[in-house]
Amino acid sequence: MESSVFKRGIPSGQILVCKIFLQKCIHDNKTPFFDSNLSPTEIWSQNPINPAPYQKVQCVYRVKETDPKQRMWYVIDNALVLPEYLVDFDYNMSQKDITESKRLSEISLLNEECNQLFSGVAEAQRMLESTSPQ
Repeated sequence: MESSVFKRGIPSGQILVCKIFLQKCIHDNKTPFFDSNLSPTEIWSQNPINPAPYQKVQCVYRVKETDPKQRMWYVIDNALVLPEYLVDFDYNMSQKDITESKRLSEISLLNEECNQLFSGVAEAQRMLESTSPQ
């Protein structure tokens, strides 16, 4: 189902909310932490879980290094995952945001604006270096 909002170039999406039965879980000793700057897909593809050593375990988790209360779970037995809600969402954006989003979707324009920004930063850095006492 494609909403009319998405057709106008505004992102939309779906989130599947699940209930998971966490019976026997252990901390991943091989890679105990995860980098919150990466997506979950990137985290698991860079350091995948090998289920072989976890024969009597249903879930393995990793924690965020700076906040151990934040955990990322890997469910070995996917029969323990019960989908509960499918949430459809659309971003609400003003007409100005929509126009800007469409304008920036042009790769060449985005590259040009980034290059202008970087050249401005480089120029400011050169000016600072020339005015600083040596």
